[in-house]
Amino acid sequence: MFTKRIKTDEKLKIPLLPRAKEIIKKYEDSAERRITKVLLPVYSNQKVNYYLKEICKACKINKKVTFHTARHTFAT
Repeated sequence: MFTKRIKTDEKLKIPLLPRAKEIIKKYEDSAERRITKVLLPVYSNQKVNYYLKEICKACKINKKVTFHTARHTFAT
């Protein structure tokens, strides 16, 4: 995938794994993308937290997990 750096306008090549390419291809022709000009859908913090709660329930995880805690857990 190619893009340009904003500050210097220099071309930049970003290597992507096959699965990442599949995900991008799935959304590249969506009507939402044509309107918003973003590559992937953007969900609100509340919606992400709702989905995390559902995932925890399905996995029988009995802890309060939010986007913030999940982000820090992944980082460590």
